[in-house]
Amino acid sequence: MQRILGTRLVRASLVLFAAVAAVLVLGVASAGAANLTTNGSFESHDFTGWTTTDPGGFCTPWTVYKSPSSDWCFSGFDPDWPTRISAVDRRYFADVTWDGDGKGDALLSQAVSIPANTPVTLSWSDNTSWDLTFGARKPRVEEVQILNSKGHLLQSYTIQTLTPGTSGATGWVAHTLVLSPSFSGEMVQIQFRLTIPEGFTGPANFALDNVALVTG
Repeated sequence: MQRILGTRLVRASLVLFAAVAAVLVLGVASAGAANLTTNGSFESHDFTGWTTTDPGGFCTPWTVYKSPSSDWCFSGFDPDWPTRISAVDRRYFADVTWDGDGKGDALLSQAVSIPANTPVTLSWSDNTSWDLTFGARKPRVEEVQILNSKGHLLQSYTIQTLTPGTSGATGWVAHTLVLSPSFSGEMVQIQFRLTIPEGFTGPANFALDNVALVTG
């Protein structure tokens, strides 16, 4: 009887040890995958941690919407455009109407300190609708840029190039970008840049959510 009880105690101890070990491992993994961005899913319902530059004009500037939303300018403009957009992560998402009225590019940026000697990956989801069938001759480009503290370009990633004479809607698309190890220990600026080369050549909309700069 004592031998049976002893065996059961040993087994119970092993199960408990395994459970504790699993929790510790998950804790270490979570700590290693910390998100370095501030307000990456815009859950503060504003642009806390971010700097915005609006393209100007008569339509929607950078705005944080509660999900789902149909308040963005030109909602449902074309038959394949969404009439409502829902957030990818939790309750809110960022959005800008990218109409191309000649007032300037749409920019959204945040300064982040990169840890030393640690691989870093930037991830996000975006959702674009566009109609460049109103005389556009030059493409519009969606980019993510990594800049140094002086504003010099260090690395770039083209999200999408919108071709003149086309229209469409992507829905939510997830992206990842591995940052160069040369940024280790540096302060950099993550910038989403929507280039507008011509005025009044067709509406476009850009939604953004779930931005994360993850270590490890």
